[in-house]
Amino acid sequence: TSHASPRNLRWLLPLVLTAPLLAVTSTTPASASPLVQSTCLVPGGTAPCAESGPLTRPQAVLVTDIAVYVAADDTGDGPGIVVFARSATTGALTRSSCLAESGVSLCSDGHGLGAAGEGPSGLAMNAAGTRLYAVSRGSDAVAVVLRDPSTGTLTQASGLTGCISNTGSGGCTDGRGLVDKSRIALSADGQSLYVSGGGAGASDGGLAWIKVANDGTLSQDNNTTACFQQVADAECTPMAAAGQLVGGTGVVVSPDGTNVYAGGFGSSSLITFSRSGSGSLTQTGCLKASANAGCTTVPELLAEVAGLRFASNSALWVTVRNVNNGFAHGRVQRFNRDTGTGQLTLAPTACVTPTTSSDSCSGHSDLLFTANDIVFSADGKDAYVAANEIGAVTAYDVTSAGALTPVPGASGCFKAAGGSGCSTLNGVDGPVALGISPDSRFVYAVSQPGVAPTKSGIAVFRRNLGPPQCTNQTVTVRPGQPTRLPLSCSDPDGDPLSHVIVTGPSFGQLGAVDQTTGTAVFDPGQRVGEVTIVHQATGGGQTSGPATLRVRVEAERVAAKVSGKFDPGRKTTSVKSLKIRGVPDQGKVEVRCVPKKGQPSSCSFGKIKIKVVKGNAVATSKLKGKQLGVGAVLQVWVTAPSMVGQVAQYTVRAGKAPKPSTLCLPVGGTKPVSCGAV
Repeated sequence: TSHASPRNLRWLLPLVLTAPLLAVTSTTPASASPLVQSTCLVPGGTAPCAESGPLTRPQAVLVTDIAVYVAADDTGDGPGIVVFARSATTGALTRSSCLAESGVSLCSDGHGLGAAGEGPSGLAMNAAGTRLYAVSRGSDAVAVVLRDPSTGTLTQASGLTGCISNTGSGGCTDGRGLVDKSRIALSADGQSLYVSGGGAGASDGGLAWIKVANDGTLSQDNNTTACFQQVADAECTPMAAAGQLVGGTGVVVSPDGTNVYAGGFGSSSLITFSRSGSGSLTQTGCLKASANAGCTTVPELLAEVAGLRFASNSALWVTVRNVNNGFAHGRVQRFNRDTGTGQLTLAPTACVTPTTSSDSCSGHSDLLFTANDIVFSADGKDAYVAANEIGAVTAYDVTSAGALTPVPGASGCFKAAGGSGCSTLNGVDGPVALGISPDSRFVYAVSQPGVAPTKSGIAVFRRNLGPPQCTNQTVTVRPGQPTRLPLSCSDPDGDPLSHVIVTGPSFGQLGAVDQTTGTAVFDPGQRVGEVTIVHQATGGGQTSGPATLRVRVEAERVAAKVSGKFDPGRKTTSVKSLKIRGVPDQGKVEVRCVPKKGQPSSCSFGKIKIKVVKGNAVATSKLKGKQLGVGAVLQVWVTAPSMVGQVAQYTVRAGKAPKPSTLCLPVGGTKPVSCGAV
């Protein structure tokens, strides 16, 4: 299983980077992020998968906001890159175009994209999304592919600018140290490409540096600074000692751009290079599973180093395809990086190993045999691992200490044959490389036939960030005014929500929930007070905890300005003028006289309605000649629908101006009360 030459290890593939409302609490905390497989694509579209079109032995995947790019041995027109349009909402893929070495029917024509049955195996894209770089063993070349960032379509750069190859064959610029390269990494500044591979044979391995000009064309220095090679090569700098880099299988640039790291499959090693400002490299370190000149011995790297990925500037993760040559289990291991020196040291607990292991690792899984690739979500919360021959994709939580813990349950692992407590990996059986969308909502795994796997294809997973989250809220409404209330819920995965009312209000009427807007109309009638509405939401098959919407029904108060002038006497008082300003819309004004108890003659009238014009009313003429006895109370009632009414009072006194006071009239009430009681 694990003794073929690096040139034939096609499953060792690179992957490439890529109304006033108060919310009080969230009822559902953030949770683990397992995966949900949404679909798969395979040639022929055999159920349950959709049609991928011709796609033989995909080797690498690169994900953007609008497209997914898959490097494959055969696209239908020979080796090349297949473009799938990607839905940012659902993650779904649809084959849209392709670029191939011999584009004659299905694909556009390209060059430097490989030979028959041996296509590109590594992809990288610049930050602007305008160029894609593909490395191919079959052509010993790196191709320059132009990309339209608005449509995602690809076209090969023309002539010599379109590729660089080891000998300048295939219509490419002449390069060096590019034989059998399979992995590729682009520096963050976009000025340097680094490619690694197995070299001419299983005992060889190498790393080459390619300069990227501002116009995207590629070149190499015409001296040995352009590459490192394990076996003597007049064009390249030799590795520091024999056996350090055998079967090169991985390369990655540190996020700060000061180091490059290369992995060795046959040598079980991890090599450190210091990177200059120009991009040139100097070998500065070596970790190796067994004793070797110039290397620090790290037994945990035994036996087959495969994927390399940074989780942060100081944390480099490595997948080891099998443990101790046992051909049954693999390992995922973190190395701590000294950001000052670039040197790596083993993180003894930050690793995942078989459940039977007695080592210090904090995570355990029996689904890592031939672990080939690892990716991390942008929030640093989750990691996903592809293991080719065992046919599994597994999900991990990243702990606060930076270790990995397997996500429990069937949505934490997917296995081609099912079992092991995992969900069944539909359609594909040999996940070899992973890509994650820029927003980290979707994970894509490409599968290729190998020793055990038999199917080519792509599996699409949705990252499950957890159930919907609903928030407790308080909102104020007015009596008599039906109001649309928001049920404040959201789904971290962006799934559409279905809202349910668990407990309705104790008074008033609540209409049906509008599932499109997540709102419901509440009509409190003429009552005031507070009611509670308890609701939940379901999305993506998961339900939130209950949330409470507190609705305070508070009536607005009439605040008219009432001014009166009086002619007081010893026994009676007459009104000289009475004006009311600021009457609300649809408001009414009524003047009443309440006689002194036991003396009905103290009032010469009972009720008088006053006309309101543009919010103002004058009662002077209506009260002309009216006499108010001592102890009588002149009241001015100002009312409006669904509002607390205002009752201005004037109590008649002997020889003095009437004493003013104010009462309030509850909504729908008939008797004035103290305003503090409303």
